[in-house]
This record gives sequence, C-alpha cells and structure tokens, in this order.
Amino acid sequence: MISQLTNKIIKYNNKKNLFAFLKVNFILTTIFLALFLLIITFENIFFFHKNIREYLYYSLISIVFIYLLLILIFAVKYLIRVFKFDLHQLAYEIGFFYDDIKDRIGNALQLYQKNPENSLINENLKLIINKFEKIEPANLIKFYQIQKEFYVFISVFFIAFILSFTSFQDGFKRIIHYSDKSYNIEKYKFVILKSDKILKYGENYQVILKVYDNLSHKYLTTFFKPVKFVVKKINQPDFVDYQIRNIKNDTLFFNLKNPDIDFTFFFEYNNVKSDKYDVKIVNEPLITKSVINIKPPAYTKISEYKEIDNGNITVPKGSKLTFDILASEQINNAFIKTPAKLFDMSVQGNKAIGNLNIYSDLIYSINLTSTYNIPNKPVEYKIKVLQDEPPTLNVILPKYTHNKISNNRLECLLDVSDDYGLSKLTINYKVTVSKYTSGQSNFSSIEIPINNDLNSQTINYIWNFSKLALVPGEEVTFYFEVFDNDAISGFKSTKSSLYTIKVPDIDEIFTENQQDLNQFQRKIENTIKEFNEIKEELNKIKKELKQDKPELTWQEKEKLQKTIEKYEKLQQKVQELKKEFSDIKNNSLENNLLSKETLEKYLELQELMKEFTSEEYRKVLERMQKSLENLNRQQVQNELKNFEFNEEMFKKSIERTLNLLKRIQIEQKFDEINKRIENLKEQLNNLNNNLENAANKDEILKQQKELQQQIKELNKQLDNLKNKMKEFNDLPNKELGELLDKNNPDDNENLISQAISSMQTGNSQQAKNSQSNLNNNLSNLQKGLSSLKQQMMQKNQQETVNKMLKIINNLIDISKDQEKLRNKTNNSRNDYTQFSNLAIEQYNIQENLNRTYNIMNELAQKSFMITPEVANLLGNALREMQNSINYLSNVNAYNSTLSQNQVIKNLNELAKLMSNTLKNMAQGQSGGAGSMSLMQQFQQMIQQQMQINQLTQQLASGQQLSQEQLQLARRLQQQQEIIRKSLEQMQQEAKSTGQSKKLPSNLDKLANEIQEVINDMRSNKFDDKLVQKQERILSRMLDATKSINDRDYEEKREKELSQQKYKGSQNKLKFYENNQPTNNNSIDNLIREGYNEEYLKLIQNYFKLINK
Repeated sequence: MISQLTNKIIKYNNKKNLFAFLKVNFILTTIFLALFLLIITFENIFFFHKNIREYLYYSLISIVFIYLLLILIFAVKYLIRVFKFDLHQLAYEIGFFYDDIKDRIGNALQLYQKNPENSLINENLKLIINKFEKIEPANLIKFYQIQKEFYVFISVFFIAFILSFTSFQDGFKRIIHYSDKSYNIEKYKFVILKSDKILKYGENYQVILKVYDNLSHKYLTTFFKPVKFVVKKINQPDFVDYQIRNIKNDTLFFNLKNPDIDFTFFFEYNNVKSDKYDVKIVNEPLITKSVINIKPPAYTKISEYKEIDNGNITVPKGSKLTFDILASEQINNAFIKTPAKLFDMSVQGNKAIGNLNIYSDLIYSINLTSTYNIPNKPVEYKIKVLQDEPPTLNVILPKYTHNKISNNRLECLLDVSDDYGLSKLTINYKVTVSKYTSGQSNFSSIEIPINNDLNSQTINYIWNFSKLALVPGEEVTFYFEVFDNDAISGFKSTKSSLYTIKVPDIDEIFTENQQDLNQFQRKIENTIKEFNEIKEELNKIKKELKQDKPELTWQEKEKLQKTIEKYEKLQQKVQELKKEFSDIKNNSLENNLLSKETLEKYLELQELMKEFTSEEYRKVLERMQKSLENLNRQQVQNELKNFEFNEEMFKKSIERTLNLLKRIQIEQKFDEINKRIENLKEQLNNLNNNLENAANKDEILKQQKELQQQIKELNKQLDNLKNKMKEFNDLPNKELGELLDKNNPDDNENLISQAISSMQTGNSQQAKNSQSNLNNNLSNLQKGLSSLKQQMMQKNQQETVNKMLKIINNLIDISKDQEKLRNKTNNSRNDYTQFSNLAIEQYNIQENLNRTYNIMNELAQKSFMITPEVANLLGNALREMQNSINYLSNVNAYNSTLSQNQVIKNLNELAKLMSNTLKNMAQGQSGGAGSMSLMQQFQQMIQQQMQINQLTQQLASGQQLSQEQLQLARRLQQQQEIIRKSLEQMQQEAKSTGQSKKLPSNLDKLANEIQEVINDMRSNKFDDKLVQKQERILSRMLDATKSINDRDYEEKREKELSQQKYKGSQNKLKFYENNQPTNNNSIDNLIREGYNEEYLKLIQNYFKLINK
C-alpha cells in the first residue's frame, strides 16, 4: 500500500525533471542556433577575410563547446534529481495542489516512518492513500508549462533548416573551410578565361579574365580602380605589378613579354587579391643522348654494337636497330617517322625505346612530346646500308719492301680483316733472280693458317723458305693475298704490294756493316765538332761575365741560356747515337760478324757510352739553370766552372769513344778478312771438285768470275785495313806491310785469271792447279793475318800493363809527396811565412798528377781498362789539389789540410782500383766458363732444332704418312723430347750453380711450347701449324742466346766494379801502411792468388821499383 503512494510520487518527480530539462534545452538550443545564424549571416553579407573567418570558425567551435557543456551540466543535474529526491518534500509539494489533502500525505509518511507498527497511524495512512488513489500527481505537469520555449525553438530551427537548402549555407562552408582556398570567396572573384600553367621558353604569356562581383552577382564592366597583374620571377625577391589596360566590355587582356624563368602571379582589384598561380617555363624536349643498338644479321658474324649520339649510320642489310633515346625533359609520347610509316616508341620518364628493321637506305626522324605537351623539332637522319667490302690487308712485318736475309727465315706480321669474315690467307712467291737458272714466271702459293671465326686478326707467321735452296745473290719476289667469305657473290681478295727477299753474299753483309759504322763514326766526329763550337761560345760568354756588376743582364742570360740549350740538344743527339750503336751491334750479331773478343769490346764500348749522359751531367745542368734564374753573376761564374769541367769530361768521353771505335773497327776488319778468306777457300774447294764435269763448264766459268770479283774485293779490304791501321802509330803497320809483300794480293788475282784462261781453253787440270795454288796463298795469308792480330792484341795488352804499372807507381809517389806536404802544413799553422812555399810545393805535386793524368788519358784512348770510376777519382784528386792551393794562398791551413786528406784518400783508392783491374787482367774472369757452357748448350740445341724443323717440313704434306715416314716421325718426336729434357736440365743446373739469372725468364713458356709440339707429333699432326710452332721455338732460342750474352756481360761488369770497390784487404795490393811500402811477402800472396807467369814477372818488376 505504501509502495503505490511512493510510485506515484516518483512518477511525478521524473516528469517534473524531464520537462525542466526540456525547457532549458529549448532555451540553450535556441540561443545557439540564433548565434550560429547570426555569424553565418554576417559572413554572407560581408565576405570576411580568411583571417576573420578563422576567428569565426573558432568562435563557432567555442559556442558549440559551451552549448554541449551546458546541455551536459543540466542533464546531469536533472538526472541526479531523478535518482536523489526528498519523498516527504515531494508529498508536501503534491498536497499543495489539492485542498483536501494539503500536508496530510507528508505528515502521514513521516509518522509511518517513525512508527510503522502503530495501528492508528496505519489506519490514518490507509485512509489518505485510498483518497490519493483517485488522483494522478504526474498529470500536474502540463506541456503548456514549456510550450513558449518550444515554439521559439521550433521557429528558429525551422528557419535554420530552410536556410540550409539555400546559398546561405555557403557562408557556413566558408567558415568551416576557412583555410581551403576553394572556399575563400572574396567580394570579387577573378574568373580566368585563359591562363596556361606551362609556357614554352621564348613565347609571350597571355591571360584573359573577368571580374565577378559576389554581392551583385554580376561581372564588372566598369572599374573604379586599376586591375593589376602582379608577378614575381623565382630569381626576384619581390613582386612587380602591371596595370591591365586592355579591357573590352567585361573582359580583360594582358601579355607578359617573353618570360625566361618560372614565375608566380596573381590579380588584384580594390584590395581583393586572387589566388597565386605558378607558371613553369619549359624547354622543348631535346635528345641529349642517343644510343642505337645495332644487331647485324647472323650470317655476317658481327657482334652487336652501338652507335652513340650519331643518327647518321651505316649498317649491314637486314640489321635490327634498337633506338634508346634520352631526352632533356620528361616525355609522354615518342615515335620514329619514316617516309612510309610511323613507328611508335615505348616511353618511360625521359627515355624512349623503339625498333627498326633496315633493308634499304632510309631517312628517319625521332619525334618527342614532353609531359607538358611540348613537341620537339625533329632532325632528319640517314641510314645507309653497308655493302660487303673486300678484305683489308696491312703488312707490319716485313717492314721494308726489299729484304736481305741469310738464315732462310722471314718473320711475317699481318693485320687482316673483313667486314663479315675471312676464308683464306696466302703467301705467293717466285724466284725472280737465280744465280744458275732463269727466274720463275709463275707464282707458287703457301696457305697461311688463320682463324676463320675471327673477322679481324693479327697473323704472326715465320716463313721458312729453306726448301727453295737459295744461294747468295738470288732473289724471291712475293706478296700476300687474303680472301673474304662471300660465297654468294664470289670470294673477294686483297693483295699486298710486292716484296723481295735477297740472300746477301758475304760482300754485301760486310759492306753494309762498314757503311753503318762509317756513318756512325761521322756522326761522332760531327758531335765533337759541335761540341767545340759550343765550347768557343762558352769561352766568349765567360769573358763577358767578368764584370763588377752583381747581377746578370738580360742579354747575358739569354746568350748563356741558348748555349745551354744547344748543349742539351747535343746530349739528345748523343742519346740517339747510343741507340744507333746498339742497332749496329745487334745487326752484327745477327749476321755473325763478331768474334767473341770483338763482341766483348762492342759491349764495353756500349757501356762506356752510358757515361755520356750521367747523373752528374744532369745535376750540373740543373744547377746552372737555377743560377741563371737567380741572375747572380758570382753564382753563375762558379757553376760555369763546374760546367766547363764536366763539359771537358764529356768531350774526352766522346773522343775516347771515337778512338776506341776506330781500334775496334781494325779488329773487326781482321775478322772480316778472315771470313772472306774462309769463304773463298770453301768456294775454291767446291769448284775444284766440279772441274772434271765438262757439262758444267759455263757454270764453272761463271763461278770463277765471281771468285775473281771476290778476290778483288778482298784486296780492296786489305788496303782498307792498311789505311785504318796507319792512323795509329802503335799498331804493327810495318809487320802488316811485310806480310802483304810476302803474300802479294796481286798474285791471287793473277792466279784466278790464269784459272779462268785455262778453263776457257779447256785445260781443266791447269785451272785446278792455279786454284789450288790460290787456295794455298789464301791459307798462308789467313794464318799470317791471324798471327798478326794475335801479336797486335798481345802487344796492346803488354803496353797496357806497363803503363798501368807506371801509373800506379806515380800515384804512390804522388801520394807520399802529398802526405809529406800535409804534415808540413800541419806543422806550419803558426808560421805564415811558409804558406807561399807550401802552395808552390802543392802546385808541383799537382803538375806531377797532371802528367800522370796525361799518361792515363793516352792509355784510355786505346784500352778499356781505364774505367769511368778511375777518371772520377783522378778528377776529384785534381780538384782537391786546386782547393788546397787556394787555401794555402789565403793562409788557411785548416781547410788546406782537409783538402789534402781528400787528395790522399782519392789517390789511395785510385791506386787500389787500378791494381785490382790489373789483377783481373792477369787472372782472367772467373765464371766465364759457366756462361760459355750455357751458350754452348743453347747453340747445340739450336742446331738440333734446325734439323728437326727441316725434317718436319718434309712430313708436313697434309697427307697420310707412310710406314717409313711414321718411323721418321717417331725419331723426330724423340729428338724433340731430348731438347725439352735438355732445356729442363740446363735450368736445374743453372739454379744449382747460381746462374739462373743469366737465363731468360720465358724458358718455362718455351718448354711448354716444346711439349705442345711433342703432343702434336704423337697425334701425327704434321701440318703447317706444327711447322709454325717449331719455327717460333727456334726464334725464341735465338733470342735466348742474345739474352745470355748480354746478361753475362752485365754480370762481368758488375763483378769488376764490385771487386774494385769492395774487395777485402786480403785480396788487395797493400801499397803501404803507415807510409811504409809493402814487403816481398805480398809477392808470395800474389802467386797463391793465381797470377800467370807473364803478368807475375811484370808485377815483380813493379814491386822492385816501389821498394827502391
């Protein structure tokens, strides 16, 4: 019963609070909508600036926030009242509306709560409740209580709802999107009819626009203020405005002339600005790189290749071209245009790729359109179809059209090529000049192996023409011919020019060698002449420099500079002379013109010529150049003295070279005459053996006449020898004259004439007797010349030893005198009156050394025993003596003593150096046997390889070998194996004896090539390729002998220098210790060291001299 009463009171409370909340809500929402509409109305009227719209936007946000916050507060407030209320207070409030109830409900509820068990209270409460059942308190809350607020809210909401479907909403959107340019509507709107975002470089920029009034909703036709075009280039800091004057009705026109860089612009009218617009200045797309990948048809065997940045190309017919284009701009369209068709290209970024197949000459262009829709200006190119051309042939070796070869081998080096391929290469030859038969009329052909897979190749071929059996004086004419692989149109060929090979006779070989030497000698003489001219110029300049002025004048510097330049050019000529002499030496070796002794002297002379351009000369020139730059007269004069000294040494080196060369030529002339006589004797023996054959009479007569010419040439060379020897008084000119008187050359000419006459009359026996007598005469002459040469060399050696002993003796005496003077100088430091006498004494010692120098210089003109080291030490001693004289003249005892110590040191070293040189002469060079052994082994292998090569050529027919030929092939294989093993054994022996450095570094490769030949022999591959391999092996062996010879000489020189400089005291001649001469026990040491008897006697006499 009490619960029914409570429920009615609660329903009343809920309805009451709901209506209160609705009332507040209607009021707040009405206020919010009113403010919202007011703000939007203002925006629609005034079109506020975006900054104000931003403020309005945040104002709306704030209003919404406050509105929602208040709604939330009131909602919470009334919600609390729903759940938390005073039941008694509500009972009194409800009773207030009913007169018959009043406060009875409230009082009854209070009494009931205090004493719910009281029956009287319960009865009273029951009566009240029964009466309360007839009423509904919730009905006391009526709609009219909030209808005013509701109607106001509905009215405002309806207005807002209606306006949301009109342009009124634009104001709301502009506020909400205040930062969005698309909603930024000013009072005026600039309507652009024409305005490009992209402009091609070099064109004018045109804009067309109208101005729209957003208030009147009309385009303006009358402007009270100027409409401005405001622009700023990207390289300018500020905007620049232009007034738009071209107005037609409601349309405005403006041209910006030739903008050259990107810019930004906007329009302005009556303080209203349009949006900013960016305009990009773009270039037309240019082709910055063009790569055409050319894929020729397969039959040409040409690999794919590329043409870069070259549109005009020539390609084989049927080629597929792939164009890879790189443009200066991004592109969106590209195609290749030909007269007949357009070929689309695939595009990606600034690249375009397209293809063309070429079958005929074609004109084309590449058309591009950039992403800005800017086209390029296409250029027309031409594609030419390449025709099949003949092959090309370039002959590198032989270098010369006319060749003289005496070893039956010609190295050929050819560059051959063809556009599509090669099929064959041949060497075509015929004997054009024959000594005993008529020349051949037709060419024979030898096919040279080539690689048919290569279109261009270098062919190294050694032509062995020993099968032709050429004799001296005969000539072969030949040419090369190469064929392409054009099987359709026919093989096209290219021929080289004609070449000749002549087998020179001994006379030609010696004549050419003599011409080379004579020319070389003339060049040396010219060099000496130029040197003397330079020296005269220097002397004039030296006189002109003797002035008191501290600095050089410009004219003086120029004169001296030009003279030094002449000297440098002279040095360059000397360098060329060194190379020329090396070529002469190599040619002499190839033609076997040098004996072992002469070859050693050639090498000695070649070593001596290195001193022409020593490091000392270079330093002197550098110091001279620096002194000229400083323009210091005194410094230049000092350096000029050093320069003159080195210049004089340079001159003496050249003069010495010339004199030694003349002496070497005399020895070589002895060798030449010996070879000529040996050759004549061999021909005479062959001729005598053929005299009985009457059928060969004409041929014998021809050979006799040739012999007659050779004997005349021999006599001519004998006269040449006499003339060369007459230049030197120390040579056995008298003995040579006596020999030639005893073996009169004219007798030999008479004998050969008699033999010819006898042969012409048919008296072969008489001819044979004359030829035999001639042979005997030649033998006697040969023996006499050999003996004379031996005597000449022994005499030269004897004289060299005597002079060297005399020089050593003089050096010891001078050294003793210098040491005495040094002691006097030390003792006279405080006695100034003695210094002039000491200077005179030093001058006398210097004169003695100069006389010794003259003896040494005289010896140097005829012997290689005076080395550059000897000359340097002597020069240093003379310089220090001059310094000592200067110091003594200036009363400077201390510095004079230092110079004298240096003099003594140089003289002692010089004496020891020359004594070691003398000892080496006596003992001979150790280690030579080992080197000769290597040379002998190589020469033996070369002879064996030549025999194998000749026999291999007989088997290289390309046909199947017979049983007999197979047996020969097995023997050749065994012999080739023996050579390979000999080569390996020689390498091992050289390593074990420490001589491996003498061997060429490529012997392992040579051994591998020999093994390759052996493998071919095992497989019976006897063909031209095998012959070529063997020829290359032989060529490498010949090169190896030259290498061993040169290395042996270098080692010999190094050993001599090492012995001279660093030999231990137990192996040196002890001249004196503590100023005491050596005792005779040193002679016993020399005997134990191995001096031969002849030299020992000389050295014993020397010790007797120095002990007196």
